[in-house]
Amino acid sequence: MTGGVYKLKHHLAGISKDVGACISVSEEVKKLMLDTVVTLRQNLLKKSMSREESNVGYSENARKRPSEEEIEDSSNIFKRKGTQTTTNAIFKKNDREDACQEIALFFYNNVILFNVANSEEFKRMLKLVGRHGPGLKPPSYHEIRVKYLKQQVKKTNLILV
Repeated sequence: MTGGVYKLKHHLAGISKDVGACISVSEEVKKLMLDTVVTLRQNLLKKSMSREESNVGYSENARKRPSEEEIEDSSNIFKRKGTQTTTNAIFKKNDREDACQEIALFFYNNVILFNVANSEEFKRMLKLVGRHGPGLKPPSYHEIRVKYLKQQVKKTNLILV
């Protein structure tokens, strides 16, 4: 079996929660693990409810505190409420913030109108840069002016200044 303590507890308790039940565990260990898992889940529920109650200005539509029967009901105990933010998502959010900051500085320092951010060309450019991934070497001044813009001028019959 692979996984962490969470899966091990469920495995030993005989609860099919993302892992198969252990067939060679004694009833004593099984009961001990089940009690441990139930207690931990009840504490987690109580803790989350106390946080919700302590929030200042919570709305009347906030979730109601579960009754003792709901807490005791083992079918509800192992259902996860919501999702946990992953480390990868946190880093991605920070990376996006950094990238957006650099884009904003690029617009500002080069006196580019902000409505350019709404253009299809800008969105297409970022999509292609993202598809390439890390390590994209930006085109040089010469490449932009001579190679790529001349190709575009030939396609569209524009005049290059």
